[in-house]
Amino acid sequence: MTINKDILLHVSMALAAVLVLALPPLISSNHSLLKFQPIINTMEGTRKEQNEKMMTISHALQGHAIFFLGASEVIWSGDEPHAIFNYFNQSLQVPVVAYGGVMVDSVIQYSLLSRFKQDLNSKTKLVLLLSPDSFFRPKVPTKIFENNLPAVVFTPLLNDRDVAPVVTHYLESTRGEKISHLSFSQMQIRGWNISDIKKEMSYQFGSFCDLARDFYKEKIRLKKAPPELWPSPSGKFETVDWESQRQQALENNKERKITAATHWMTPEYFKARPKPFDWSSRPPAEEQIVAFKKMIKMLHDRHVQVIAIVDPMNPWAISHRERYKKVDDIVKSTLKEYQVPYYDMYEMPYQNGWNKDYLHPTDLAWVDMDHFVYEQFK
Repeated sequence: MTINKDILLHVSMALAAVLVLALPPLISSNHSLLKFQPIINTMEGTRKEQNEKMMTISHALQGHAIFFLGASEVIWSGDEPHAIFNYFNQSLQVPVVAYGGVMVDSVIQYSLLSRFKQDLNSKTKLVLLLSPDSFFRPKVPTKIFENNLPAVVFTPLLNDRDVAPVVTHYLESTRGEKISHLSFSQMQIRGWNISDIKKEMSYQFGSFCDLARDFYKEKIRLKKAPPELWPSPSGKFETVDWESQRQQALENNKERKITAATHWMTPEYFKARPKPFDWSSRPPAEEQIVAFKKMIKMLHDRHVQVIAIVDPMNPWAISHRERYKKVDDIVKSTLKEYQVPYYDMYEMPYQNGWNKDYLHPTDLAWVDMDHFVYEQFK
């Protein structure tokens, strides 16, 4: 078969043109601008978005903001005026970057912080919000794991002898389960499957197309938005009338009709679950306890200024909430061992109106958490 030289030339020129056009987006993706993001829910997104999230978290952990690490309390409190990422940023002018999404457990928290281990130092100001129910899950659903630990976070962890066994064990335990997307480094652990390979290749191609599209769209945009500057802290914590803040939060609860008539929950949640449900009778998951202890030790070894808060549990919505005590004792003893200040809202006398459901905090609970964080970092 004879190949027409003109066709070969045109194909070669087309490939060369594609290569030339592909290089600028690839080079540019490694030089993203630092972008302040007060709330980060997951690490998923385009390569550019992932780079921006990585840079935000890294800069915050170096001591340029308080880093607040929680779970679903973060994404479900976006409209609470006193949620720390709202109140500290807007009212106190103290930069806070909060990370948290549904089912972000100790394994994910430990893995995420390990990815940024080189940024952790004596200037790092970290708040850990510990959700009681996360300690009872042997592992989170694979989709949650994928969203929070994509390749950009996961792959470097395999070279960390402390965290590698934790993430490796998780992936090995998912064999046989359906999974939407795995990186090649994750496939090396979980096992190779032609379907997973196709998904990864499709993801990489789509990611590159997004990268190129965003790059050239930005280039041809006539009116460009000014870059978002990292907020400068005021330099000192202003005096706060905390009783006044509590009264404002109580009014917010009243507006949302969180009252005794709804067992101190939102009417929507009470309507769905009008009767208390039994708290888990299962023992705490060993994987969660191991990850939590390793995380606290790592933070101690890095001299991080870390404090912890344990979520309150609504006794009007839960029966046998005392079953959490075993975990709470483990958490407290670990924090005491490493001299980590903590605020245990589970063990404290319950304040009606602290929860909007069985666990997630209301504006009133956020005021008390804000007060604790304020005093610790003041």
